[in-house]
Amino acid sequence: MFNHAAKEELIDRHDVPYFPMAAGVDNIRRTVASKELLENILNEIEKNLKKDANPKKLHPYILFLAGTGKRSGQTAELTWDDVNEERTILTPRSEPGTTKQDAPIPLVDSKGKPFNWSKHIVEGTRVNGALIFDTTDFRSQWRQACHKLKVGVYDPIKQTYRGLRPHDFRRTAVSRMTANGIDRATAKSISGHRTDSVFNRYDIKDLSQQQNAFETLAGK
Repeated sequence: MFNHAAKEELIDRHDVPYFPMAAGVDNIRRTVASKELLENILNEIEKNLKKDANPKKLHPYILFLAGTGKRSGQTAELTWDDVNEERTILTPRSEPGTTKQDAPIPLVDSKGKPFNWSKHIVEGTRVNGALIFDTTDFRSQWRQACHKLKVGVYDPIKQTYRGLRPHDFRRTAVSRMTANGIDRATAKSISGHRTDSVFNRYDIKDLSQQQNAFETLAGK
């Protein structure tokens, strides 16, 4: 909370109190989820929802997270109003409590073809003002799938869970972009990672750079 206030320049950085970490605690998450694991999670969720009218209803949301590295909470709040009329560009709104806005990202490649993660947005039914993604029962379905795949431990009675999180796809997306030679500024403009350098977030003026990045990843 204090760090957020300092970033928004509501208080001075020097006024942020120091909270020491408990000794011996490693709070850094290092999980990187593979494409195979992503497919397995999607399959498990589809099996769980086989009696649902649309067993794949959570797929677009998960594919978007894995493909872009966007924040899960922010993505869940995206509406069709964030997409231009041509369905070629998505411009995420600033998150609640912050004035900072992520850079626009392309939804199609240089030939006008949607990426795997953007098909739902480009080809789906548009309802202005409505949420883009269906996230109904997402948390429970995610936990059950990860528990079944042994990448998480879920206790449905106590409602406790530890293991793979949607946020791990955020780290995965950035790792893939970096590993495939996509420059840091472009990668950060896609994922929306914030740093002290305004350049890294906002110096992407030409969306073709991002299109090239997604086309590179699509071929891997």
